Amino acid sequence: MKKINSLALVLILSLWSATLNAQLKETVKGLDLLSNVETITKNVDNIVTKIDGVVDKVQDNGTYKTVVDGFSGTFPYGVIPSNGDRRYALYVSEVKIDPLRGALASIYMKIPIKQTESLYFMADQVPISQSGAIVGDFNLLLLKDADLSFGTEKGYNLKFKGLTSGKTDSTFVTIDCKGFKSITMAGELAFNTSSVVKYREGDKGSKEPYVLKFNTYASNFEDLYLEFTNVKPFEFAFLPGYKCEVETIIIDNSDAKNAPEFKVPDDFKDNVTASSIGDPDFSKDLTNLWKGVYIKNMKVTIPKAFTEGARSTSGTSAVTINGSINVESLIVDRTGVTGLIRAVGNRFDDKNNRLDNGHAFIEANI
Repeated sequence: MKKINSLALVLILSLWSATLNAQLKETVKGLDLLSNVETITKNVDNIVTKIDGVVDKVQDNGTYKTVVDGFSGTFPYGVIPSNGDRRYALYVSEVKIDPLRGALASIYMKIPIKQTESLYFMADQVPISQSGAIVGDFNLLLLKDADLSFGTEKGYNLKFKGLTSGKTDSTFVTIDCKGFKSITMAGELAFNTSSVVKYREGDKGSKEPYVLKFNTYASNFEDLYLEFTNVKPFEFAFLPGYKCEVETIIIDNSDAKNAPEFKVPDDFKDNVTASSIGDPDFSKDLTNLWKGVYIKNMKVTIPKAFTEGARSTSGTSAVTINGSINVESLIVDRTGVTGLIRAVGNRFDDKNNRLDNGHAFIEANI
């Protein structure tokens, strides 16, 4: 029996060791590939300038390869992914020899996200094998935080976390010897306080920012799609005290597809124009092209203290309105806020104040 137990223990330990080694080979943590995190974060602006110089030199000289070559006689050079998209090229700046760890490569990426903003990634200690290749998957960490704004004063902002905001939850890209593979984005979605704020019971006109955290995987940056569930209540700045509850919030910034649940209300199509979103090439065929915030269903609770004047035999008196508003297909984008409302309650159900058949609304520039 002891021999059997010993054999079982050996088998279990062997399987565990094999699994652990496979995981380590599959993906090496980005922090392990940096020479000194503190030094890098202190000099991040200088490193960004260096990356810009490396990218410009490779682009000017056209020195691109299809795989990482640690024994290349020419540095720097770029590695273009299999789809040929040079926006996702790796840039191998140099290879140094460490007496203990062997050949280590400095590899960068610069991914443009808008005309004046790019995401900068790096790892300066990527191990090179004896054959001159890199074996397995590696992570390049985002160097510094980057913001992507949607709308102007009343939109929302996506903040992608880099090394400058913390070591454990940075955005990173995954690469292998053939180049870019995927991107894992970590950060925060923050609505402008002139549009959406955090709901606080009994506190009308809250100005506390409404922020949601995210961590998502995507095949590339253009495929950015965020889905938030179990979110906390919020309120619209123009409706203080009205508690908004939703099951899911979807942020769609994908160029390739829309959310499966996405439905464009007819009133939205009828009222949106090219001039309203500042896009002369805008088409009302929104299949796969629409970008913004989408909420399929939302319940808005009317504040308990909300009253209205009502006629009675004794004159005018204040009557408390008990009820809620259900909003369907709520869209927040560059055009404003759009949705279909259905209101129910002791006043809304009155035959003279009936709104439960559904009314569309468009609040522009919110």
